[in-house]
Amino acid sequence: MREILRVLKPGGRFMVVAESYRGGRHDWLLGPVMRLLGSQRLSVDDHRGLFHKAGYTEAEIFEELGKGWLCATGRKPAVDCGPITA
Repeated sequence: MREILRVLKPGGRFMVVAESYRGGRHDWLLGPVMRLLGSQRLSVDDHRGLFHKAGYTEAEIFEELGKGWLCATGRKPAVDCGPITA
């Protein structure tokens, strides 16, 4: 997330679409499969938190429960304030 933010132009947007996420429509099926693969499943709040923690502004989550996916977006600040440290 931070590397994408670093190379994104100031004011640029980044979008993530997830069809497998904790609490999603297909979680009952995909959850066990993702655990077997050793993959981490994030909740809607986890996705929002990733964007905020990395330094994106205007983080928004759009969840389409009927179709079982979510879309998370964030914007790189228009003025570069330097690297994010944690």
